[in-house]
Amino acid sequence: MRDPFFSPPSSLVKATEPVARSLALQTLPFHVHEILPAFCFYEFVNRVVSPYVSARLAPRTYPHLPRKTKINWNVHFVSMVQSCFINTLALWVIFMDKERNQMDWKERVWGYTGAGGMVQGFAAGYFGWDLWASIKDVDVHGWGALFHAFSALAVSTMGFRPFVNYYGLNFILYELSTPFLNIHWWLDKVGMTGSTTQLVNGIALLTSFGGSRLVWGSYQNFKMYKDIWRAIQTPGELPVPTWLAMGYLLSTTALSFLNFYWFGKMIQAVAKRFERPSDGDGEEKRKRASLLVPEPPPGFRLDPIFWEPMTYQFNAREIWLALVSAASLLAQHPGNQPAAIERFVIPLSRASLSLGPRGQGTTYKALVWTIWDIGRQIVLRYPFPIRVALFDGSIRSNAATVGYIVARPPPRTVAPSKGSSGNLTASSRRRVALVSPLVRADQGSIPCADDPDLVIHYRFTRKALYSGEVFTAFLTAQTYFSEHDSHQRGVVINAFGLNHAVQLTVQDVEPEGGLTWGLARIGLRTVWREVIMGYSIDARTFIAPLRWESLTFTFKYRNVEVGGGSLS
Repeated sequence: MRDPFFSPPSSLVKATEPVARSLALQTLPFHVHEILPAFCFYEFVNRVVSPYVSARLAPRTYPHLPRKTKINWNVHFVSMVQSCFINTLALWVIFMDKERNQMDWKERVWGYTGAGGMVQGFAAGYFGWDLWASIKDVDVHGWGALFHAFSALAVSTMGFRPFVNYYGLNFILYELSTPFLNIHWWLDKVGMTGSTTQLVNGIALLTSFGGSRLVWGSYQNFKMYKDIWRAIQTPGELPVPTWLAMGYLLSTTALSFLNFYWFGKMIQAVAKRFERPSDGDGEEKRKRASLLVPEPPPGFRLDPIFWEPMTYQFNAREIWLALVSAASLLAQHPGNQPAAIERFVIPLSRASLSLGPRGQGTTYKALVWTIWDIGRQIVLRYPFPIRVALFDGSIRSNAATVGYIVARPPPRTVAPSKGSSGNLTASSRRRVALVSPLVRADQGSIPCADDPDLVIHYRFTRKALYSGEVFTAFLTAQTYFSEHDSHQRGVVINAFGLNHAVQLTVQDVEPEGGLTWGLARIGLRTVWREVIMGYSIDARTFIAPLRWESLTFTFKYRNVEVGGGSLS
């Protein structure tokens, strides 16, 4: 069957012939007009089409992804386009090319048809682009991906000798499972892990992978081994050196073993997303996964808060800063560990926040949830607060009081300063006068005070957000930290504000990558404290106005990007 694509320009054929002769790729000049446009097309999809389409299909996820994850997203988009196109093309040629279907063992080894060469050309164009992308962003994809891209390009170009061009077309059908693999990856990134959609896609992924790579691939490998062996045994019939043929066989054999290995890992990965919790907190964990309102530990509740506006009123900015910071510090303890009495001094006014157990049974997880519920009640009581009244409440489990939370006024030596943005000493008031005119830039970087090796790079995207939603979204995120060990990896957080109008996301660059839950916790505390609230640890005061705006941020640990997130 002739190549149905347009004929290559004679000038391009002549320009390619010296290279083709030196590499013994006899049919390459007849398909270079397919390789080069394919390469350019996939680069265009990567740079233009994917960002444009992805930002509209996933507006709450794609624009706020860290750099490395966004690069991976675009590569998956290109892979999706390529796999759909090349599978369709290969199946059409397999069914329509009668000349190909009549080949005997000799022609299957060294035979060639124009239509088969066309598919090989478009595939080589993609593998060439994949090699270029792997070299350009080797820090994102890794050396393994670079080696895989080089091997795929080398094997595909061997079809232009021609050598086993017949089987190269059959092996293209490995790509039948790729669309489902890309969808599986995207569902993780948009917060649909464990959803029904991912379950259906997971079944399709395993079915297509097992069918195309294990069953079909093993059968085609067996046929190819038999044909090449006959060619080796027949003098003058092998169109390539024996060492090259054996290398080709070894590479396809290694890929076959890898396919079986990957299939086992896929089964584990898909099953892991749908495991049923075995402990009594299963229902609570499933609710957490739904990304809605955090649920209290079983049996716990917070009694109605007692407000004391006539006794003392906090500056709202101070109490919001204190509550998120306190929840973050409490979340560093194992969630099920019995809690101790904790006391936090609120900045500027020197008022304090105390909470802890009365008797036994109160855990740190319960205290983190208690602070979240206090924040919820503050937002409901004070929708647009300037000041927040003194408060205290009791934590109950079943019928017994097991804990408390109390906000205490500052010492009498520090009197409230009417009309000020907090209760300040004379020296701190002078400091505020010096630094308060500063306005944070739309983008910048801040090292974490708790771990200077962790640097936060942020960029405001200038979409106004409701302050109460941002506040409760950050409090919700702290409940995730109380569920995980600080050294555990694989961070994924999708926390919403009280009315789900604001979403806070944090995630590792790659699953099980370099971002631990401990680093994510102190990084997010820095985003809240320094970036949004404008508080300075060194000056011990607020040095910039509040910014209730959407933003993106990345975490770099020792100059290596390990994660990031967004507020939108």
